[in-house]
Amino acid sequence: ELFQLLDYLYQCMGIPIATHDAAKSIKLVLNTCSAKLKSSLIENQSNIKGSPIIQRLVMIMDSGLDIGNVEDTLLITEGCTRFVMKLKPAGLVSDTICLIARPAYARLEHMTQQLSNTPLNMVDDSMVAIVVSTLKVIKQIFKFCDGVNDEKVAVSELLNTSWPVLINVTNVPLLRQNEDIMSSLLSVFGQLMKSQSEIINPHIPQLMSLIVSVFDESFHPNVLNCVAIATEIYGNTNSETEQSFRQLLSRLYHAVKAKVLNVGGPKNCSHLAGSFFELIRRYLLYSPGSLFSDDLTSILAFAVEVIVESAGERESTRAALLFLSQFINCKSLNMSEVIAKELKTSGGLIDMFLVQHGENLLKFCIAGLSGSSPQLLWPIIADCTFAIVLRLTESSNSFDDNVARKWTWVALSEANSSERLSDEISHLVLKVLFGLIISKGHRSKPMVKMLLTDFAKICKGEIGTDALLTYAI
Repeated sequence: ELFQLLDYLYQCMGIPIATHDAAKSIKLVLNTCSAKLKSSLIENQSNIKGSPIIQRLVMIMDSGLDIGNVEDTLLITEGCTRFVMKLKPAGLVSDTICLIARPAYARLEHMTQQLSNTPLNMVDDSMVAIVVSTLKVIKQIFKFCDGVNDEKVAVSELLNTSWPVLINVTNVPLLRQNEDIMSSLLSVFGQLMKSQSEIINPHIPQLMSLIVSVFDESFHPNVLNCVAIATEIYGNTNSETEQSFRQLLSRLYHAVKAKVLNVGGPKNCSHLAGSFFELIRRYLLYSPGSLFSDDLTSILAFAVEVIVESAGERESTRAALLFLSQFINCKSLNMSEVIAKELKTSGGLIDMFLVQHGENLLKFCIAGLSGSSPQLLWPIIADCTFAIVLRLTESSNSFDDNVARKWTWVALSEANSSERLSDEISHLVLKVLFGLIISKGHRSKPMVKMLLTDFAKICKGEIGTDALLTYAI
C-alpha cells in the first residue's frame, strides 16, 4: 500500500497544481513510514538497485529535478535523504545515498559539459537556472546526511563521487564567471564544511586555493563567506594552520582594499566590504592568532574608513562596527594568553587604535544616533559607543581621566543632525552615561544601550526629553 501511495504521489508531481502538496506528502511518508519501507530494502540487500523502494526513490529524485520549483525539489530531497540515513548497516547507507544522489550529479555533469561547449551568446537563463537548482539539491543532500553513527562512511563515499564533479564546475570559464552559479557552488562547499568538517578536511587546501583564485577574478562576496566558515571550523587547529590562514587573510585584505579604491570607495561595493568585515570578525573570534599580523593596524584603519565613508549604508557599516566593538571589548573564543595580554595591556593594540581613531569613531557613533544613520543601525552603534567609552575609562594609564568625557562632549556638540539636540540634553546624556559606566562597568551595558536608544529616539522626535529623567533618579 505504501508503494502504491508513493506511485500515486509520483504521478501527482507532474501535475502543476498538485506538485507542492505531492512534494510535502512524499517527505512526510518517507519520514513517518520509514520502518515499514525499510523492511523491503533489508530483504533485498544483495540487489539494492532492484529494491522496490530504491527504484522509487531514484525515480522520484530524478523527476524532482524537473518539476520547476526548486523549493518543492528540496522537500523531496530532504525526505529521501533522511530516509536513507536511517538505514543500517553503513554499507547499505553508503550504496543507497550514492544511488539517490546520482540523478543530481548526472544532471550537473551533463550541464557542465553542455555549457563548456556553448558560446556565451547562446546561453540562456534557463540553463543557468538548471545548474543553480541542481547545486541546491546537492547541498540539501549533504545537509541531511546525518543522524546515524556510521554516517562518515556513507558521506565519505558520496564525497569521493561528487568532489570531481563539483570541482569541474569551476574549470568552465562560463560557469566560473556566473555569480549565481558560483554562489550556489560556494554554498555547497560551505555546507560541507559546517556539517561534514572532518570528511572534507583533506580537501581544504585545494578548496581554499580554488576559491581564492575565483575571488581574484570576480570578487564574489560569497567567497569571503566561505572562507569565514573555514576560519570558524579550521582556523585554530594548530600553528601551521594558523600561519596558512594568516597568509590567506593578507591576500584577501589587499585584494579587497584595492577593489574598494578602484570602484571609488566602500559605498560602491557595500556587499563586498560587509562580507570582508564579517570574515575579519570570524578571525577575531575563532582564529585570533591568524588576525594578529603586520596587516592588523591597516585593517583597523580600513574598518574606520568603511564606517565613515559608507554614509550609513547598513550592511558594510554594521559589519565593520560589530568587528570593532568586539575588538575593543577584546572578545574572542580562542585567544591565547600572549595575544590577550598584548591587546588588553595599557598602551597595547586596543589603546593604540583608540589613540589614532577613537575620537573620530565616537563622533560617527554619536552623529549616527542623533540622526545621520538609519534606525536599524542603532543597536550596533550603541554597542560600539559603549565599548569605546568603557575602554577609555578603564585605561587610566593610557588616557587622561577627562579624555573620555571630552571626546563624548565634543561628539555631542558636533552632532547637529537633529534640531532637538540641545546643550541641556547633551549634558544630561553625558552625566548619566558616565555615571552608569563608572559605577557598574561592564554590567552597565544594557542600561547604557537603553539610554543611547532613548537619546536617538529623542533626536528623531519619537519621544520627549522627559524619558532621560528616569535615568537620573
